[in-house]
Parts: sequence; structure tokens; C-alpha cells
Amino acid sequence: MRPAGPSRSAAAWPLAAICCLGLLLFTIAAAIVIALIPVYLPTKNASAAQNVFTSNEPFYLQTTSDADDDSNLAGTGTNTDDIANSLGISGDDIKVTGISTAPGASVDRRKRGFNSRTKRSFSVLILITCQFTKAFKDCNAHCMNARKQFQANVLKISSLPIKLAVNPGSAGLGTAGTYGYTCKKFSFLTTKPSGFPGPPPTNTFTCIKSGLFTDASIWDHGIVPYGACNVVIPASFHVVLATPGLGIRMISLVVYGTLSLGSGSSTFKFNFGINLVCRDGGKIEDLTTNKQFLLPFGSVVTIYPNGGFVAAGTTLQSYTSTGSLAKSVTISSTTGPFTCGILPDGTTLSYNQVMFFLIKSGDIGSGSCYLGGSAPTGPACPSPGCGIYVAPSCTLTTASLSGQLTINIGTIIVNKGSTCDLGTGGSSSQFKCINPISISVQSGGTLQVSATSKTLLLPLSSVVTMYSGASFATTGIIFQSYTSTGLGQSVTASTTTGPFTCGILPDGTTLSYNQVMYFAINSGDIGSGSCYLGGSAPGQDCALSPCGIYIAPKCTLTTASLSGQLSINIGTIIVNSGSTCDLGTGGSSSQFKCINPISIIVQSGGTLQVSASSKTLLLPLSSIITMYTGGSWGATGIIIQSYTSSGLGSSFTITKAAGPFTCAFLSDGTMLQYDEVAFIAINSGDIGSGSCYLGGFAPTVAGCSAGCALYIAKGVIFSTASLNGVMSINFDTITVAAGATFQLGTPGSTAGFKFLFPVILDISGIFQFVASGGGILLVAGSEFNILAGGSFISAVATFLQLYDPLSGVLIGVAFPLTSGQTGPFIIVISTTGITVTSGTGVSSTVPVPTVAMG
Repeated sequence: MRPAGPSRSAAAWPLAAICCLGLLLFTIAAAIVIALIPVYLPTKNASAAQNVFTSNEPFYLQTTSDADDDSNLAGTGTNTDDIANSLGISGDDIKVTGISTAPGASVDRRKRGFNSRTKRSFSVLILITCQFTKAFKDCNAHCMNARKQFQANVLKISSLPIKLAVNPGSAGLGTAGTYGYTCKKFSFLTTKPSGFPGPPPTNTFTCIKSGLFTDASIWDHGIVPYGACNVVIPASFHVVLATPGLGIRMISLVVYGTLSLGSGSSTFKFNFGINLVCRDGGKIEDLTTNKQFLLPFGSVVTIYPNGGFVAAGTTLQSYTSTGSLAKSVTISSTTGPFTCGILPDGTTLSYNQVMFFLIKSGDIGSGSCYLGGSAPTGPACPSPGCGIYVAPSCTLTTASLSGQLTINIGTIIVNKGSTCDLGTGGSSSQFKCINPISISVQSGGTLQVSATSKTLLLPLSSVVTMYSGASFATTGIIFQSYTSTGLGQSVTASTTTGPFTCGILPDGTTLSYNQVMYFAINSGDIGSGSCYLGGSAPGQDCALSPCGIYIAPKCTLTTASLSGQLSINIGTIIVNSGSTCDLGTGGSSSQFKCINPISIIVQSGGTLQVSASSKTLLLPLSSIITMYTGGSWGATGIIIQSYTSSGLGSSFTITKAAGPFTCAFLSDGTMLQYDEVAFIAINSGDIGSGSCYLGGFAPTVAGCSAGCALYIAKGVIFSTASLNGVMSINFDTITVAAGATFQLGTPGSTAGFKFLFPVILDISGIFQFVASGGGILLVAGSEFNILAGGSFISAVATFLQLYDPLSGVLIGVAFPLTSGQTGPFIIVISTTGITVTSGTGVSSTVPVPTVAMG
């Protein structure tokens, strides 16, 4: 029998024992290594420090301190000995060889209420470069212990006040001076850390990659923007400032890419006045919960075309130096152009265009004159152009332009107490605007043309508006249109004060009015600025004096936005050939009501339409509608009705589809209606003065070529002195109301007065002959009617005389007139003679020789 072999378990035991022993030894070794790690690392650091202690290589002490906007700057420290003393350095072995500062990010510390001061600090970085001066061989044990003790003392510091003299460089980012800092914990470094590049070469910081605003690595200078700097965020980069505000005294912040502000905070506050510009393609993202940016006085936000906010609804809220909230503007569109300017006095303005606000007197090209520090330039004013707002008490000069404005300035607004001076004090014969422009001079403002010829050359689609109370610096300013082919029409200002408007339409038509006139050159709603020459619609600017609207040919002006009521102080609407004025909202309002007295003039070829469902046009007293021959109504059956605060007044229903037609409501409630063009004199003055007439326009020879009527209202003294004895206007009727005076002739003239056209004179008031001699010459077909209550007076003997207007030949025998003659007294002048048909006096016919009639 074979002996039994060793068992399987007995053979495995030695192997298991060996494995267990190996595992135990590995565990012990690992425990030793882990235990030595915290000992090894300090030993290594100590070894590095020991190398510093035994060499003359520089070492660095880095610390931080709170700072304010002025002391948070990059620079070099110049008082190294003072800092050495502050660090307790004594003897000749240790010295401070250099000091650098770098700005840290701003921190907005919360306040208890808006009116309490916000605590804002900056974590400024300070790097002190040191060096042991003695050679290692000369540093004995006492010296070595002193070095180690210095390190230990520095690392124990938790708060150390110092006075540091900082040189910020020449970029203008800060002011050289001695600043107080309280240093916090120090680090002892053997190699120079990054983030201390020294003062930047310029004050412009440009983002070089996307990231946090507070990350120094995203900026071209390697430090976070600080001080009086300009910041640029190029296209395709996205910068996020996830703080409740910005405490940097920044000059400008220009965004071509994307800027996100205020993540997680209720508002975003700019602590200092800012020039925030969002250029074409740029985006500003409002991450605040309340959608509100707080801006101090002296700030401006500009959005260029195709730039804008990521979403509409952000409120730009201005605030005072004491923290009180002032005026605000809400962003209503995600795209520009748009500008909000908060002037130093708190005036808050917004425009749907790029606007530069001149807040100091100076030349148009001087950036220091403007809010935000930037002047308009060619690149800054691409299509559709920029505007300039001349703030009160400022003067805008243009001497640097050498007589020619080539920058695309589309608007200049001259405010109360301010002056816009175009030209160079006689060095240029004229001043020329290259691009279409709108110059608006408010009450109290002054427009000056310093060119020797006093000529302002304007391209087509330009307008100059002088509001009531505005003034020209000199008389005789000439507004001359021009095109690429030469000069066009011109207008010479006949007044030195407003209101006055000169408009040069796109087709070259040049018009002037002694009132503020808005020229509608595109079809659209009355409230749409894009319809008008200059881009502004009538509104609050019409509060001081009534404005007018001129509807250019082929344009339709609608009024749907008015909801059936014209409350803007529009005193005149002129409807030209081929144009339409539509009053009402397509039947959605029962009537259309004008709140202020108005004159509606429809020229030949023009159309007046009343779209209210009742076809009723309600007019206050002192209103007039004039439709020339060839003018038309949109429909028959239109009702024109007067009203007062006590109720409705007289009315008239239109039964004809076309003019001529006039309907007027006088201030006393009298309604006048003519089937021709009529002029109603309601104020005393000369026949050629527009201010005499209801509606403000005087009759002209051309306007009355088809015949007009003249009505002189009660209380008016109406002069014809300017006519120099000749009535060349074709008045077919002249009515002198009871209580009115019609003065015929020119005082001092002995030539009398003659009418070139047949006229019916109906005199219920006083007919006064004021010439110093001569007679009253009338053509056949005329009547001289002194009605009941009327009278004729003259200081000299005079007469009626029939004459031939073509040859000037007197016809027949003169008919003497007696001063004091009262009515009724009716005289008819015909080809057969002068006949008294009724009233006192001799009823006779004066024979007229056939030869005399030719």
C-alpha cells in the first residue's frame, strides 16, 4: 500500500503566510509615507526659504488692502525706505528694492436703504520686492537668525497701515500721490507672482477673450480695468460683470460684443457718470431682477443702429448725489438707434437717434465739451446720422470746420440761452452742410451764421425751425438749397425772431413760414416722426405757439393714433395737390374733434377726408376751413360744427364734392360760409400781414387769381397802406362788418387808390379814405354799398371814378363822395355808368361816352 501524500491544505499554508506578511509590511510602509506627507511639504518650503536666506536673490511680500476708486490703481511705489520702516526692517542686511500695485475687483457692500451710502471697496494688490544684501559667507548665526525672524514677523502680520507713494504712469489712469492702505495678511514668495505688469501704456483696456470682467487674464494689459479708463469689448466676446454695480470712474464703456450686467442683483448701479455705448452688432444683457440700471447725473447711454439690449424693458433710472431717485427712461426696443442723456443738472432726455450732448461751450470737434467726453466724428456718425443737443447757456462754434460740415449730423437742437454759430467769423463766404440736416432753435436760443454772406447752404430734405422766442443773431440770413448740379431756391429770413420755418423738400421745393411748420414728406400717421422732414413729429414743442403741418404732394396723413381727438396744438394743416388729410379712425370714432383753433387749407388737387362714422368735424371757435378750386372732400355729407365749453354751436353740411369753399367760426360764435376762398381779418393791421387773419395767412395775387372774398370783422382796423394805392389782389367781395374800419389808401399819397378787378364793397362799418388826395378808381362790375349802420369818412375831398384797368384810361365823370355819408347808400358801377340805386343822395346815371370805353 502506497503511503499517503501531504494534504492540499498543508501545502498552501506557507504561501498564505508569506502573502499576509507582505501585506502587513506594505500597510506599515504606506502609513509611514502618509504620516510623513505633512512633515515633508513644510520641510520642502522651508528648504526653499532656506535658499533665500542663503542667497541674494529677490523675494516678494504680497498683500492686499481695501482701497477707494482713487487709490485702486496700478503703479510703482517710490517711498521704499518708508515701507521698509513700516515692515520693521532695520540694519543693513535687508532692503526693499521695489513696490508694485495692481487694481483688484470692486466689491459692492450692501446698504440698508437706497438713500444710505453704498460702501464700495477695491481689493488693491501690493507686491513688495525685498533682498538680503550680505553675502552668505558674511552672514553669521546672528544674521541668519535675524533673517528667519523677519520672515516669521511678516507672516504674523494681520493688519498693517502704510503710507505708499504711488506713481501711476503717464496713461492718465490715476493721480500720483501718497495713499493710505491697511495691509492684510502677507505671503512670503520666492518667485514673482503674475498680475503685476506695472502701469499700462494707455488708458484703454480691450477685452481679448470672453470671461468675467474681474478676471485680469481677459484684458490686454493683464490687469482689471481701473481709474479713468476706456473699456472696449470687441465683437464675438462676451463679458460678464456679475456684481450689483460698477465703482470704476470709467470714461467710456464701448460694446461691440456682449456685456452682461448685474447677475442676481435687484438693480445695477453705476457709481460714477458713465458713457455706455453699444455699437452696431453689440448687445447689453440686463441680468437684474428688477430690470433697472441706476445712473448718476452726467451719464449717457447710446445705442447704435443694429445694437441694443438683449430684451426690452430695462429702466434707466437717474439718481442725485444724495442718492435720491430722479427721472427715468424705459428701453422700449431691443435695437437702436437710441440715446439717453442725463445732464449734470439732472435733465434726462431720450432720443431715437445717436445724440451728442454739448454741455460746455466750445468747438464742435472738442470732446471735452460733450457729455461722456466724445465728440461727433465721421466714424461715430454713420447713416442715418447723429444729432447735437446744445444745452442751455452753451455756445457751439464751428471754426474748425472751415465753412463746411461734412460729419453726418442730421439734427442740431439749440436750447434756451444757447447759441449755434455756423461759420468762422468772416473767413468763409458761406457755411455749407453736406448732409440733410434739421436745425431746431428753441425759445431763448440763437442761430448765428458767421459766414460773410450770411448764407447757409443746405442740401435737399433739410429744415430750419425757429420756435417762438428764438432769434437770429443778425438780420438777412439766407437759406439756399443746392444739389450736385448747382444752387436751387433760396429764402431770406425777413424776421429776427421766431416763429419761423424754412423747409427744403426732397424735390427741391423751398418753403418758408412765419410759424413752426412740420413737413410731412412720407405717408403715415400724424404721430410718426418718420413721416416728417427732420424726423420729428409735432408734440410738446407746439405748446408755446401753434404749429403747422404741411402735407407734401402724394402723401397721406392719417390720424388713427389720435382716437378721434387732436389735442396737439396744431394751428394749420396745408393739404397740397395729390395729398390727403384723413381726420378720424376709419369709422371707429363717431366724430373728430380739434381741441385748439385750427386752419385747414386744401389746395387744388388735395383731399380732406373725415373718417369718423358720423362724418362730423368738431371745431372750436376761431377756426377756418379753406378749400381752393380743385380741392375735394373725401365724401359729401360732411358736417362742420362749432363747439364751446357750454355745448355745440353752428353747423354746416357739405353738399358739394369739391371747392372752392370756406367755412369760418369767429371768436364770438359767428359762422361765415362762402362758396369761394375767403380771408377773414380778425386783428387790426395791414392787408399784407398774416397775423391779421384767421389762420395766419395773408391773401396773395397768385392765391386769389380765381377770386377771393375779404371779410373784416368787428373791432378790426384794416389798413391797405402797403399796397401803395393799387389793389392787385382779385377780391370780388370785401365786407366791412359793423364796428370794423376799412382804411383805403396810403397816408401822404395824392395818387388815390385803384382796384384792378371788379369788387363789391359791402360796408356795415366805417369806410375811411386815408390818402392825401386823388380818387377811388373802380372797374365795371363793381359796387360801392354803404349799408345800414355803415359810413364813409375822409379828411380830403375824394370821388369814385370808373376806369379801364388795361389802358388806365378814366371813363366818364367822377362821382363825388361826401365825408360823413351814412347808409343805406348803394352805388353800382357798370359799363353804362355809375348809378346810385338806393339811399340818400341824387339817384342818377352818369353817362359814359362810347369812345371812352374803347
